[in-house]
Amino acid sequence: MNIKLDAIKIVNVSDLTGEQWLEYRQSGIGGSDAAAIAGVNKYKSKLGVFLDKKNPVVSYESPSEAAEMGHIMEPVIREVFKKRNPHLKVYQSHFMWRSAKYPFMLANVDGLIKDPQKGWGVLEIKNMSEYRLKEFGEEEIPIEFIIQGSHYMETLNLDFCIYAVFIGGNKYREFHLKRDDSVIEALVQIEEDFWLNHILADVAPDPDGSESSGQALASMYDPKDKKAKDEVLELPADTKELTQAYEYYNEQEAEMKKKKDEVKQQLQAMLGAHQTAQVEGEEKKIRWTFSKSFKGDLLKEKEPALYAQFLKPTLDAAAFKKAYPSKYKEFMVDSGKRTFNYK
Repeated sequence: MNIKLDAIKIVNVSDLTGEQWLEYRQSGIGGSDAAAIAGVNKYKSKLGVFLDKKNPVVSYESPSEAAEMGHIMEPVIREVFKKRNPHLKVYQSHFMWRSAKYPFMLANVDGLIKDPQKGWGVLEIKNMSEYRLKEFGEEEIPIEFIIQGSHYMETLNLDFCIYAVFIGGNKYREFHLKRDDSVIEALVQIEEDFWLNHILADVAPDPDGSESSGQALASMYDPKDKKAKDEVLELPADTKELTQAYEYYNEQEAEMKKKKDEVKQQLQAMLGAHQTAQVEGEEKKIRWTFSKSFKGDLLKEKEPALYAQFLKPTLDAAAFKKAYPSKYKEFMVDSGKRTFNYK
């Protein structure tokens, strides 16, 4: 495959180790980073991307089932796309590319397409779970895909991107994304600001309240560097605005929970002995189901041999603490987790 694009071919990623791949990814912003930096990724924050770039970690754990299935399904989805688009030449891309115009922009795409009329374009393959089906319309795709595709089009200087998507394992969809220079101009500005003022300047972006930001903050500080609890950090007086805001939202959270519970209980009262209800004219169901719990003592009584097979004695830490409180403290080690409160 001899593809000539207006972009710099950096490396064949299929030849890289995990450490080498992370090292190359540190040299710029990739398509999977772009949506997080733009603030439209539900699963990753700007702070999370910052930490990945400054302190990447190679995971030797087995990949998640979703990631493993995505890897398995990619060639299958690519073949489906080929069969449905025989007029297109489809190539798998094994390379990491760098924008010739903006060196901080990287692209590692799933494929490249040669259209006899439009020239080269990007192919992106997605294997999505059923619960995300509602995010797709006939022609609409989630905003993070638009950002990712726009990032790739600018990095490779191309005019279109096609998404081949499997949803729930049995629904195939194609979405065509055309280059929108107004979107790309704004995206480049956001990415350039992030690269210059955070990555190169080594200044972490502000946390945004997301779970990803919380995880990033928790991992930024090693327990071995912790200060003693009685060593109090004096914060500037204007920090009071933050503590007041925290108290206010904490109170609002409690009030909202109370109101939510009140509404829930009103619905529960209406269901009575019914486990399922439906508002007239709506498709959604209201469910208040009777749950079941596993009875280990019943298994022990009915099938003791099977019970013994899965019986694993464990230390009663609470009883040990009560009996030997001083010894218990000797074996307290840092868990890497931190708790927060203001009172």
